[in-house]
Amino acid sequence: MKIRWILLAACAALLPLADHGRALLLTPARPAAAPAPAQDSLKELKESFRAAMRVNAKDEQARLVKGNQADTITWVIQNCLQISNESSDELERETAALRTAWKTSMETDFVGKVYEYYALVPSHVRAERYKLEKAYNRLLGRLAEAKEGPDFELISGEFEGIALAFEQLGDKYFAAQCWWGVADCQDETRREADADLRRACRGYGRYVELADEIGLRCASYHSVRQRWEYLARMGLDKEPSEGGGRAPGEVLEDASTVLTTMMSFESVEKFSAFERPGYGLDEVYPIWPSLNFGAKGSTCRFATMESGPRKGGALVKREAAAKVLIDGDGDGTPEQVIPLTGNFELVEIALGPEADAMRWAFLAVTGIQKDRYQNCDFNLESNKDYLGIYVAPASSAVGRLGEIPLRVFDDNMDGVYGSTPLLWNYTGTTAERSQPELDSMIIGEGERAQPWSEFAKVGEAWYKLEAENHGASIKATGVELDTGTLRVDYKGGRPGWLIVRGLDELGNAYYDLAGAGKKGVEVPVGRYEFFYGDLRKGKKLEVLKALILGGPKQPKYTVSKGETTTITLGKPYGFVFQHSTAGSEVTVQGKTVAVCGAGGEVYERLWNCRPRPAAAWRKRGSKRGTRPEKFKLIENQMEIWDHGGDWNVMWFPLDLTLDMKKEVPEGVEVQLVDKKNKLLGGITSDWLE
Repeated sequence: MKIRWILLAACAALLPLADHGRALLLTPARPAAAPAPAQDSLKELKESFRAAMRVNAKDEQARLVKGNQADTITWVIQNCLQISNESSDELERETAALRTAWKTSMETDFVGKVYEYYALVPSHVRAERYKLEKAYNRLLGRLAEAKEGPDFELISGEFEGIALAFEQLGDKYFAAQCWWGVADCQDETRREADADLRRACRGYGRYVELADEIGLRCASYHSVRQRWEYLARMGLDKEPSEGGGRAPGEVLEDASTVLTTMMSFESVEKFSAFERPGYGLDEVYPIWPSLNFGAKGSTCRFATMESGPRKGGALVKREAAAKVLIDGDGDGTPEQVIPLTGNFELVEIALGPEADAMRWAFLAVTGIQKDRYQNCDFNLESNKDYLGIYVAPASSAVGRLGEIPLRVFDDNMDGVYGSTPLLWNYTGTTAERSQPELDSMIIGEGERAQPWSEFAKVGEAWYKLEAENHGASIKATGVELDTGTLRVDYKGGRPGWLIVRGLDELGNAYYDLAGAGKKGVEVPVGRYEFFYGDLRKGKKLEVLKALILGGPKQPKYTVSKGETTTITLGKPYGFVFQHSTAGSEVTVQGKTVAVCGAGGEVYERLWNCRPRPAAAWRKRGSKRGTRPEKFKLIENQMEIWDHGGDWNVMWFPLDLTLDMKKEVPEGVEVQLVDKKNKLLGGITSDWLE
């Protein structure tokens, strides 16, 4: 199925802003709230441009592109996405002509950059960014209806989260549009006296940076840049300093204090050797990432490497029915055997060309005929037409920063020791959310890791950490910064990990709160949001566990110098879900059902403890609902094929349709209740319309 692309581009003139006690300001047009440029204008552009192509009228092609920038952007990305699914000579010729016309009229290679990303992006990244695109479109719809300051504040935060996710996937065009949305929600046209012009300036500035990187120099770019430059001239691109010292949240590097260590490889064969932040870092192999092969002769690669600097590395080939070889050095000839014994096997390889090779390791295991999946009997055995090898990270690199030991784990399996998190849409996550995979590290002695973070305390001093040459060496540059404390108040269990992510200049800083107890964690001054965690009960294959993610309605937390900020998470637990009404029936979509907590966090991928709530409905505003009806769950492997072979049905309740007997013109509200979930206990949602 081809990806549907909805492009939102607003290339518009400057709009005057009311004078608020100073010189008249100019603000850029807002991100478009319509789903796409008018189809008539796009159709007209296509017809005119193709006519000019037939007679090789390149000047006319350039004139058409310059006069129809928004439509051109839409057309180009539509073509590139179509090429990524199924290319043709006609599509390639047309896109090449558009590229030449844009270069001639706009003097940038924006079309070439778009082609390089959208036409060649791997399929797993395509699926991830399509989900983000849908979330972005929905957010624009909410922005069009928002009227109050709190609405804009919430939407701004959600734009920022989606922007960071787009950046992680390399989609600089949509990341730029999201940063524009952040700024628009904070600027004076929306917020008047409540405007946060520093955040607006930052959003506009990030838009300009990304647009410059891809050559997006349309009319919108120039209006946004003008507004950003105006705010920057007012000093709003920096936090105010006090007494000539550091600005709040400012990080000053000290080039005279640099520690560098060459790292050496050590494999990690057992999960119990260290505590590392990862939902999948346990013996529950049926939900590990997998290498998937067809019949003899088929090949595949580690998807986790394909969007990073190791792209194209580690080719794996099914040489025979029960023989798999791996090529780690990239010479095209797989030579090292991956044992297929049915047990956990440690595989160590030299990753990368000989001159740049690093040792790297992973655990591998194959499924068996009598296996278990979500407490149900499953056959996960391979056959001559299909082979699945489940893989888990088993690599670390060790060194010393001065006298202090350092160990870095490549837990996101991208072939780099010390990289930013990767986001993946695993089976069991709802459509809008992805599971982070994080690298981690141990600074000093001990067995509990912390997430890899750009800013970390080494001994008594703070440093900026950088992984050089894929983590073959780690550079630590001393920094001067102010700090405060973050602590968590969690009710409803003992989470293994609760990780926060920094915002603004701390965007690559990550800190774990769960391991610090009530005293909290020392962190740099700045803004933070909850990012990732997990909650568990039990051990090994019988474990009950849930992935915890930041939700769309979670707040942002500000840490001030010397002060303690508390994050509240956990109970009371509720549900978030979607439902629709048609005639006299209301249907709750099972795959949208997730658990939410007190801090706006969301609980996904509930393993061995799937929620099975009951649903009731009532007329909007009524006091009482109907008698609840329970959802059904899939209980065996064969039922999956009755639902299109989609394994997601093993993680969610099935759709539930409630018969209301007659239409309800007043509107309908629905509530879900699960009284005794095995992991979370009682879960009760609000009445949702």
